[in-house]
Amino acid sequence: MFVERRLPEGFTWPDNAKLAVLMTFDTQGAVGLPDPYGERPDLRLSMEHGYEPRVGLYRVLNTLDRHGVKASFPTCGRTVERYPEACAAIVERGHEIAAHGYEHEKVNELPRREEEAIVDRTLAAFQAVLGQIPVGWRSPYYLATVDTVPILVDRGFLWHSDFQNDDLPYFLESGTESILEIPTLVTDWPYYWSDVRSSIQSVRGNPRNIMTLLCDSFDVLLRESRDAPKMLCITLHPQIVGRPDRHIILEGFLEYARQHEGVWWGRCIDVYNHLTDGEPGAGAIRSHPIPDTLAGL
Repeated sequence: MFVERRLPEGFTWPDNAKLAVLMTFDTQGAVGLPDPYGERPDLRLSMEHGYEPRVGLYRVLNTLDRHGVKASFPTCGRTVERYPEACAAIVERGHEIAAHGYEHEKVNELPRREEEAIVDRTLAAFQAVLGQIPVGWRSPYYLATVDTVPILVDRGFLWHSDFQNDDLPYFLESGTESILEIPTLVTDWPYYWSDVRSSIQSVRGNPRNIMTLLCDSFDVLLRESRDAPKMLCITLHPQIVGRPDRHIILEGFLEYARQHEGVWWGRCIDVYNHLTDGEPGAGAIRSHPIPDTLAGL
């Protein structure tokens, strides 16, 4: 049984900042897509999703570079295998690459042994392609199970980001074991893309409205942080914000938020390191034994 340990009274962010902003980008490409046409593949759908690792991800990386922001990219294991150059670019630009399932599975529909196998296969993919093991995990669709945290802790993960129940991180502990929970407050997906089977151009929200939603969330937390530290963890998708017609979601938010003082911008691993007295960036790469049955994958 894991119990919560809240942050102590009086903790501060680096440089005495009042608000921490974490930009995270769930990266999938054409992995884990449903096949609405039976045995015949939906070529249109897979080609649409292929825009992300082909073009959209690089647009996101360039914009982050221009604004001097480092981010975390929860990425599927199969995505790492299918698009090694794009995933390597994430790491080469100084960002953190984290895990996001293997094929974007809904693990809440699976027994524990299958969830464990997905985590192990994901670790094996990262090790084989990138030569490193992720220390952070976000479940596809945020669909964590009662087994997810114990599985992750058993495999040495340092942070987890599935719960949306707070605007500060907290530790989940059991005995001597622990993992940092980094709750997400805002995501672009439900406001923009209503159905994965629909065309990517079929939208529910105007990109500028979603940009405003991010800015409004930032304003509220920045104001509240005058009294106590706050954190804003944002989830965006290169599949969405990497396209030119909706890049304003990311570009506009960064242009607005980066003008404000008293804000610390970090990766999820940086939050973990700060709260555990680690060196900035330390722990972002680690080794982990891979089960023999997966070592060759």
